[in-house]
Amino acid sequence: MLYNWTVSQSPSSLSFMRVNSSVEITCSTSLSDPEGLYLYGRFHGDKSIVYLSLHDGQVVKTTPATEFTGRIHVTPEQQMEAGTGFTLHLSGLELSDTDFYYCSWTHFVSQTGRLENQPSNGTVIIITEHDPHLHCRDQIWDLTSICLSAAAFTGVLLLIIVALILQCRTFKKNFRPARAEKPLRPRSPPHVCPQHRTLCSPYMVTSTNALDFRGILLTDFHRSKQRQKTQLVTKQHDKQYSGFNFSVFQSSFVLSHKGKTMSGYKLLFSKVKLCKWTRPLNAGVVRRGVATTPSSYSPRVCVVGSGPGGFYTAQHLVKARQDIEVDIYERLPVPFGLVRFGVAPDHPEVKNVINTFTQTANHARCRFYGNVNVGKDVSVEELRRAYHAVILSYGAEGNRSMGVPGEDLPGVYSAKDFVGWYNGLPRCRELSPDLSCETAVILGQGNVALDVARVLLSPLDILKKTDITQPTLEALAESQVRRVLIIGRRGPTQIACTIKELREMVNLPGTKPEMVAADFEGLSEALKDVPRPRKRLTELLLKTAVDVPGEKEQERRSKASRTWGFRFFRSPVEVLADTEGGRTAGIRLAVNRLEGSGDGARAVLTGEVEDVSCGLVISSIGYKSIPIDSSVPFDSHKAIVPNTMGRVQQTTGLYCSGWLKTGPTGVIATTMNNSFDTARSLVEDMDSGTLDVSAARPGSQSICALLEERGVKPVTFSDWEKINSVETRRGEAVGKPREKLLSVEEMLQVARA
Repeated sequence: MLYNWTVSQSPSSLSFMRVNSSVEITCSTSLSDPEGLYLYGRFHGDKSIVYLSLHDGQVVKTTPATEFTGRIHVTPEQQMEAGTGFTLHLSGLELSDTDFYYCSWTHFVSQTGRLENQPSNGTVIIITEHDPHLHCRDQIWDLTSICLSAAAFTGVLLLIIVALILQCRTFKKNFRPARAEKPLRPRSPPHVCPQHRTLCSPYMVTSTNALDFRGILLTDFHRSKQRQKTQLVTKQHDKQYSGFNFSVFQSSFVLSHKGKTMSGYKLLFSKVKLCKWTRPLNAGVVRRGVATTPSSYSPRVCVVGSGPGGFYTAQHLVKARQDIEVDIYERLPVPFGLVRFGVAPDHPEVKNVINTFTQTANHARCRFYGNVNVGKDVSVEELRRAYHAVILSYGAEGNRSMGVPGEDLPGVYSAKDFVGWYNGLPRCRELSPDLSCETAVILGQGNVALDVARVLLSPLDILKKTDITQPTLEALAESQVRRVLIIGRRGPTQIACTIKELREMVNLPGTKPEMVAADFEGLSEALKDVPRPRKRLTELLLKTAVDVPGEKEQERRSKASRTWGFRFFRSPVEVLADTEGGRTAGIRLAVNRLEGSGDGARAVLTGEVEDVSCGLVISSIGYKSIPIDSSVPFDSHKAIVPNTMGRVQQTTGLYCSGWLKTGPTGVIATTMNNSFDTARSLVEDMDSGTLDVSAARPGSQSICALLEERGVKPVTFSDWEKINSVETRRGEAVGKPREKLLSVEEMLQVARA
């Protein structure tokens, strides 16, 4: 593909760096509004190292490569006259960081309605132990040092040989043979009363586990006039204690208590005393007579929910401490939450975070248990008894209601259910929305509202190449929706979507905008004091609504068969039914005015109303969390678990992250940061002793036993990979990334095949 925009990168060839040094990679493009910037490492299979999201003029950094977390800093290029540029500072370089680094810019092309990627030439960065520029310079000095060292060693060796020869001559000259003495008669061992005999030494090594005998002690014995003490410690933990069968570490000793077998050291083992001593599991002996300090048990942590909040929390925990074991419980048989069931099908780049979550799930100290409904199959209290800490991260499963008459009529849906329908959420597969009307109304102007509008109006040729479900494609093929209105209660400067989502709507093939010019009166003057990200968004909105389009854009709009538009200063009052009262026929909207300015402006009713005819109403006014267990504190007004930096208030050992902690706000990067904060709070509590992790907890062992008693069989991550493989194969057969399984029963059947 030919690009009409350019990219560059410096340094552009080869760079040698020392260990623990830092390097700067400058990436620039001629574009003024790119969508994002990736930094890849090609030697490791085009691994994504860092991603800069440039939506809405804000720079949001995500580091998929966990080994680079905290080591990459981003600085915008301020001296560029045109285009965009960033300098990436990589610090703390290691030998394993040797790689071919290249930048890749993403840009939305309005003509095709797609994102284009253009990589730069790249830079090979080689990390060495020593400064390579000084190597050749120091070769002569190195050779000189080697020669001098060899000469000095030879001289010292000659002096030692001479000294030995002189000593031998002196010894030979002064040697006189001694007279033979009568050998001493061996002494009999002293009498020891059996009741006073020492049974075992205080540095005996065993375990609290009756089947885990870690060592034996050889008591005092006499052999060849000398009293000796020997200690043997076995390294095999899985041998049978009751029969005393073991192999001595690095020796040929063999002892069989029941088989009556002894090796050539029969005399030695005839004095063996076996002792049982209760000590902590990790007790041990480093050297004779010195015991080590017992170490604490591995902390066991449980995460409820496998969406972005849950996985980011688990990722930070296994990285922050090398002894933490994390178990993730999920209600569905499949992981990843809203990344799988909430992200729009035509946004595959956002779903790339699944690769990072998969690495976390495959970590040696992390396990996934799907098909476990916490609050029903197992209670939170049972989890708290089995784990040192429980982190609730099950997201926002509920819908906010409009609270107006008629919202229960057929033809009215929540955006959460509608998104779940086209994304394959099992509980929404029977939704089957009626798309036989011409006009659809969406209440709310956030990113989810624009996702829904885009799916309703997108050409099928675009959607067929995504992971949207097949039943949705069939319904959209028969859809009669040609006009979508997106309603907001405040004005254009308070619109909640990002510039990326708005640009996708503006450039959506086969569509044209339909705005009300009166909603934008006086907006140009108000933009002077608006922050730059909000200003760019509003300028694009104003240009789309008011400016006369160019020749190409005018030609594109003239061929469009579908329309979309924003309606500002409107609030729903009532959903209107048809004459028979059985279906949605329209919606009554109240006209508002604003009091105040900026994001703090408040919508006030004017008393006027207007009716809009429509057959489909989708409410996109927000999600909300719901309580799953009566033992967990819950703020019903804010729909969150009350917490302080992720610590659930007045409850030790219970934490929360993700939308359950903050409410449904922000993007995936926002969830990542708040989940990391919760993980840091938990680690701080462990390190400070606020959270006691010294006592053993059974973890998943006891929970799986409970689930088995209750007839619940969890789905492991390897079981999920079977599901993933089947979905991918089905998708390849029809030219899609995947064809999702739509029912829990079908998922379980594949997982247990």
